[in-house]
Amino acid sequence: MMYLLALVIAISLGWLALQLIIKDRLGFYLSLFLGAALGLGIIGQIIFYLQLVGNNFNHFLPPLISLILLGILYLAKKTKKIQSPRIVKNFSLLVLPILAIPLWMEAHYFPSGGWDAWSCWNLKAKFIYLGQDHWKDIFLPILWRSNTNYPLALPIINVWFWHWTGFSQNVLMLNSILLTLLTTGVLLLGLQELKVSKVKAAIVTLAVFTLSFGNTLSISQYSDALFSLYLLAAFICYLLFRENKDDRLLVLTAVFIGLLSFTKNEGSIAAAILTSLLIIQRLPKPGKFIAILIAAALPTIIFILTMLPHNEAFTNGLTSPDKPSTLARLGYILIYTLVEFISLKWNGLWILAAVGLISNLRKAFVMPLAIIGLFFVLYIAVVLAYYQINTFFEIGWWMSNTLNRIIFVLMPSVFLWMALSLFRKDA
Repeated sequence: MMYLLALVIAISLGWLALQLIIKDRLGFYLSLFLGAALGLGIIGQIIFYLQLVGNNFNHFLPPLISLILLGILYLAKKTKKIQSPRIVKNFSLLVLPILAIPLWMEAHYFPSGGWDAWSCWNLKAKFIYLGQDHWKDIFLPILWRSNTNYPLALPIINVWFWHWTGFSQNVLMLNSILLTLLTTGVLLLGLQELKVSKVKAAIVTLAVFTLSFGNTLSISQYSDALFSLYLLAAFICYLLFRENKDDRLLVLTAVFIGLLSFTKNEGSIAAAILTSLLIIQRLPKPGKFIAILIAAALPTIIFILTMLPHNEAFTNGLTSPDKPSTLARLGYILIYTLVEFISLKWNGLWILAAVGLISNLRKAFVMPLAIIGLFFVLYIAVVLAYYQINTFFEIGWWMSNTLNRIIFVLMPSVFLWMALSLFRKDA
C-alpha cells in the first residue's frame, strides 16, 4: 500500500505538471503515462537537490516538499482553467496486463536483478538511503567496479519508494516492472496519438515487449529502462510538436531530454546528440528550448562539475603503449556488432525493423522521422568509437556483456520509427 501511495504521488505530480505545460493537447492515457515518467523525474530531482543541501537523506523533507508542490500545481491547474481530460475506452491497453504477467513471473526468479543492478545502481541507492553524510563514499576510487562516474537518477527514484516502504528488495523489482510498463504504454499510446491504428500499435508494441531476452533485460533493474523511457518520450513529444506546430510540446521534449541526461553516461551522450540534431532543425525560439533543457539537465551538470570522479576503468588506446587501439580490435568490434544485430536471441526483430525501414525509404528517411535514424546512427557510432578507444577491458568480454543492453534500449524508439513509416494513416 505504501508503495502505491508513493507511486500515486509521483504520477499526480507529473500529470499536473504536464497539464500545465501542454494543457489538453494530448489524449488522457498518453498524458497519464508521460506524466508518470515526468513525475518520477521531478521526484528524483527534488531528492537530489536535498542531498546536495543537507548532505544526507532526510526522511521528512522529500514527501513534504512533494506534497506542497503537488498542492501548488493543483491550484495552478484550477486557476488556469484547463479542461478536464475526456476519458475514452481503449481496449489496446489490455497489452499492459498481458505483458505484466510474464514480467512479474520472471522478476520473481530474478529478484536481485543483474550484475550491474546490485553492484552499481542498487548499491548507489543504499549509499544514498543509509549512508547519511558518508553517502558520497560511493564515488571513492576503490569502488570503481560500481561505475562510480554514473549519474544517479535511478538510485534516487528507488530511494523515494524506500522512504515510504522502508528498505526492501521488492521495491527494486517492482520498479523494474513499472519502468517497463511505462515505456510500453508510451510506445503504444504514442503511436496512436501519431495516427497509427490501435491494432497495429498494439502489434508493434507486443513485438518489442514480448521478446524473451528483452524481458530478461527489462527486469534486470538497470538504469537502461529509465534511459529507454525518456528517449522514447522525447522522440514522441518532438514528433507531435512537428505535427501540431505547438511549442508546448517542444517544451516537453526539452524536459525529457534533460531527464535523459541524468540516467547514465550513455544517457548524457544521447541527450547531447539529440539536442544537436534538433537545434540543426531550426527550432522556433531555440534559446527558450536550450534554457528549459539546461534547467531539466541541471542535476547532470552539477554532477559532472562537482561530483564526477575519475573514470578508473578507462585506458586511452590511442596513446597507451601497453593497450593500444588496433585495427584488429576495430575489425572485431564491427563484426561483433553485425552478428549481435542478427543474433537469434532477438527473434529477427532487428532484421524486421531494417526491412520495414528500407521498404519505406521515402517516408522513413525524410524529416521529421529521419531524426530517429540520424540519432541511431550517430549514437551507435559513438558507442563503437568508445569500444575502440577505451582498451581497459578485453573487448570480447566487454561487448558480450554490454552491447545487447545498449541496443535494446533503442528498440522502442526504432520500432516507433518503423511503425510510423509503415502504418501511419496520413503518411
